[in-house]
Amino acid sequence: MRTLTFSLGKPRPCKLSPSTVVSANGATIACGVVAALSVLAARPMMMGNADVIPESLKEGTIVDKKGTLEAMDPDLLAHLARSLGHEVFIFVTAISASVANNRCALLAKFLTCGMLLSAGWHHAWGNENEVIVQAVFATVFEYFGFIRSGLTLPSTKWGKHTIACTLEACLMGAVALGLLSGSAKALPPALKPLNLGAVQSMGKR
Repeated sequence: MRTLTFSLGKPRPCKLSPSTVVSANGATIACGVVAALSVLAARPMMMGNADVIPESLKEGTIVDKKGTLEAMDPDLLAHLARSLGHEVFIFVTAISASVANNRCALLAKFLTCGMLLSAGWHHAWGNENEVIVQAVFATVFEYFGFIRSGLTLPSTKWGKHTIACTLEACLMGAVALGLLSGSAKALPPALKPLNLGAVQSMGKR
């Protein structure tokens, strides 16, 4: 029988490489601010509070005898709020990963495009307050993502993690395009009665 012996030496100090130290630059601070504001919005929504959701997305789909749309069912509205809250929380998780890996300058490039598209969508639905907020964030991310850090993109290293993330992004993109077209087939049964704007908002996020 073999006996295993262990020897305890002096503990070695943990050395962090430069890539693991979070740099407090403008892009990182901007992403941190957006993440903090998103958490403040996501927390009440995940509890079923729909106060931060634009009024145009809370309309029901049933027309009364006077020809006006009835208010959305309270249970359906709570389901919508929780769903949007979870999606915002996933968005915060992605930003946190970029902050931890010093990739906020790269993320800012993609957020610029996303914020501009989101601002245009909100303008189409008459949500002017959301348009202003999205336009301001897009301007900030454009400065830190394109002007401050340049237009170059790092080369992609194709490993198993990259391939898995790419496949997931393709699947999510296909579902998002279906929702943006107004189709609620990809939604769970509890959310299928949502109006067109609410369905598109799920795909937009």
